Amino acid sequence: MADSILVSEKNPTSPAEPPGLVYLWHSPNDAGLGTDGLPAPVGFLEKAVRPLLRLRESRRLAGRFVTVHNDSVTKLPDSVSPQGIPLGDAGPDALGNFLFEPHHGGGRMERHPFAEPEMWERYISASRFGEVNSYYHTDAVAAYVDSLLQELGQPSLPCVVVRVNAHNAIAEHQGCCDGVQRKKSKRWFPMQGGHYRLPTEKVLTVVEHLALAPAGEIHLGPGWRLSVRGAFCDLTGSPYRCNASHNAGTIYHEYGHHLTRHTADFRVNRWRDPLRQCNFKTALDEAYCDYLAATMLNSPHIWAFHHRHDPQHFHRRSLLSKKTLDDFQTGRNADAHDNGTILAATLWDLRQQLVANAGNESASIQSAIHHLDLMVIHSLILIGELQDHPTRPTELGTRKIRDGFGTVRQAILESDRQLFEGQYQAIIRACFKHRKIRSKSREHLAKLWSPAATDVLDLPLTDPVLQKLQAKDPLGIVPASVDLLSASQLNANLRDNQRGPYSLMAVGDVMIGSRARTRTNEFGPDYIFQCVTPLFRRAAIVLANQEGPIARHAIKLPRHHSYKVSPRYTSVLRRAGFNVLTLANNHLLDCGREGVRETLKSLRKHGIQAIGVGLNLGKSHQPAIMQAGPHVVGLLGYYWNGRTAARRHRPGSAMDTPEHLAADIAKLRPLVDRLVVTVHWGVPYEREPNAEDREKARLMISLGADLIIGHHPHIMQEIELIEDRPVIYSVGNFAFGTGNSCAESLVVGVDFQPNSTIVDFFPAYVKNRDPRVNYQPKIMTGNAADAALQRLSGLSVDSALIKIQNGVGRLTQPFQPRE
Repeated sequence: MADSILVSEKNPTSPAEPPGLVYLWHSPNDAGLGTDGLPAPVGFLEKAVRPLLRLRESRRLAGRFVTVHNDSVTKLPDSVSPQGIPLGDAGPDALGNFLFEPHHGGGRMERHPFAEPEMWERYISASRFGEVNSYYHTDAVAAYVDSLLQELGQPSLPCVVVRVNAHNAIAEHQGCCDGVQRKKSKRWFPMQGGHYRLPTEKVLTVVEHLALAPAGEIHLGPGWRLSVRGAFCDLTGSPYRCNASHNAGTIYHEYGHHLTRHTADFRVNRWRDPLRQCNFKTALDEAYCDYLAATMLNSPHIWAFHHRHDPQHFHRRSLLSKKTLDDFQTGRNADAHDNGTILAATLWDLRQQLVANAGNESASIQSAIHHLDLMVIHSLILIGELQDHPTRPTELGTRKIRDGFGTVRQAILESDRQLFEGQYQAIIRACFKHRKIRSKSREHLAKLWSPAATDVLDLPLTDPVLQKLQAKDPLGIVPASVDLLSASQLNANLRDNQRGPYSLMAVGDVMIGSRARTRTNEFGPDYIFQCVTPLFRRAAIVLANQEGPIARHAIKLPRHHSYKVSPRYTSVLRRAGFNVLTLANNHLLDCGREGVRETLKSLRKHGIQAIGVGLNLGKSHQPAIMQAGPHVVGLLGYYWNGRTAARRHRPGSAMDTPEHLAADIAKLRPLVDRLVVTVHWGVPYEREPNAEDREKARLMISLGADLIIGHHPHIMQEIELIEDRPVIYSVGNFAFGTGNSCAESLVVGVDFQPNSTIVDFFPAYVKNRDPRVNYQPKIMTGNAADAALQRLSGLSVDSALIKIQNGVGRLTQPFQPRE
């Protein structure tokens, strides 16, 4: 789930929490109704100084969850040119403070000639205030969402970019201004309100002049209207510019789109080309965003900042709306925002009912709200798991199955069952029934969240095929059928044992070609990873060793073992969760140098980063830099053999010579919190790492690596600690498209904590000739998992290094940052 980020330099220590001037909303009555049945006073605004938390740098508004940019383009008061100059991003004053006055929301800076030269500094201060206010509130909602995701064992969302005063109708490019053009007058106006943007090739209402971050951006317009009613006017006593960056309700709502994009993914953008995303928002999307805004404001009146809000009148999109599904608009002109209010109001009804049932104790009330917010976030995750077919999904069919208020009702009920043993079922049903939102059949519900997967064949161990397997590998572990987990069983196991979230998930050799193609043609393209995808979903970074080029046109070379994978499987890898692949291995040139070019092009198209490979020598040594929770993680990949190595002007792999290792690690180390090296080394089916590889591991650790993950032997090898850093010499095979009888596999989940590194080992069964596997890796549990983990412990010098519990091995190692 993580996306690539750009990092200038990692700050070795957390910066101080500088103060910033922001707007705070106070909601005096959470119940929503007064004693006379009318809406109670809905709240008020306060201007206050608050610490800006989780900043990565003290000189700019860039933190763990959000990076803020100011897109203002201003005209100097004495300028005669219609073009402006970029204002740039805010910095602190000499004392390190971010204290800027809001000045009634700023002014219409797109006008020419400049209307009020004496107001210029005020307008700039207002835009600066918007930067600080946007950082504070985006960080607040992101931190709250992250705490819920962590509790659910899910990885953090990617860092979001917020652009303040976006689309201000000044900057011009190829005849188009950076704003909104009126159809009749052809005049350009600044953008009003906020928009969540993803990269797309389609022409949108507001033209994008700048490249968009693949993970998504929040654009907050400077506005051009003046409010004469609302909380801003109540505070200032005068009209207020509708500057979206000053409005916490808008900021929370737009962050909601970031949440839904990376969980429920209603438009199935996760399957699309990262630069060809769909920006259309559904009613469900808008509903969840409105509820998130109401949760953060502790008020159903999420649009009270710029609109009238008193006991006699409230906005049509207030969550106190009386709308039911009978008011749902259909057709091309239907408003997703208005339709979303129906569902958002339903969720608010549910919140109010849970609060009422909690009594008067503050702790009980907070617990009830917390439970509902957990269910809401979990329902998004469940919806994001839905697809129209378990192994042959389509984009259109999956969009349909993720849509509809009835799907949300089912997801909330299922979340309650999984998280709280169904204790809120009656209240949930009553609230949805009140809004006339009905569910689909129970049979359909079971089909959605309890997929049968491909049933594990319950074969007796006396079966001739299994006997043959044991004859080929007498010491191999052949599990009982009960010890092989289907997708739904794995999901339940992870939930019950509270596994995750993980910073990194790593597996060994992957090659969806050769004989595996027969299975994908028969069962569907997603068949291979169906039973392990629930594990991958719990990690921010999912890494594998891709063996064999992904190519259509390049010709496969006649080597003893030569592979070629169709580009149609790149989307399968992405859907399974892989976002980083190392290509530094002995099969990289199976289709020649042209095959490398095709592979890189295919991976770029689907947003998968490649390491250990490049179009030339220099590029082959470039790392992947990813965000994993609070940590910036750098990854490097290597293969020792010069046969596949990149040349000065020719594509190929990165070699792990001492000179290259020293240069690569030294360059990457200052940019990241944790540095991971993955290496293709060793001898196939040899249990013992060779002396040369041990020396390389020591060198890598001494140079600055924090974790080493190896592959190529096709079986497990020992785990070693070098300078308190874990070295996993071989994680074995994983999804390799050839028949094998001796392969072993570990799925490694790594949790980078500030003061420790936690590594979980999940044994997987990958003997493809076993009909219960049939080219579909399965996580083992029970006696089989314990036997595999005991073997792993026995291989290591310190057999007590790995603690085994519930079929998972765990290594916990204190972490001391390097000087």
